[in-house]
Amino acid sequence: MSVAQQYVDAVNAADGEALLALFADGAVLRHPLGTYTGHDELRGFYDTVVFQGQAVTTVLAVDELPDGELALLSATSKVSEPDAKPLHAADVFRLDGAGLISELQIFYR
Repeated sequence: MSVAQQYVDAVNAADGEALLALFADGAVLRHPLGTYTGHDELRGFYDTVVFQGQAVTTVLAVDELPDGELALLSATSKVSEPDAKPLHAADVFRLDGAGLISELQIFYR
């Protein structure tokens, strides 16, 4: 199973422990809302933004990169208006030698 799918599964389950287990110590998340480094900052971001928004994310496509994966995602929120359009994202997962996420960049369109 791809790292992107494991990530989406953890996000959809709002499972902070499973999510953090995918990230290396000192991992960096670059998101339009800011840059978050290390497990404590990552946990804070996911707990207060992603899990609070009750994201429901779907992997549309995954391409392998020399040092990771590029995933195209579609997301909605259970707390959005019923007619809200899905949010589309491109997530770039950079992996370390152990297969853990060392950097995640998220881009929205």
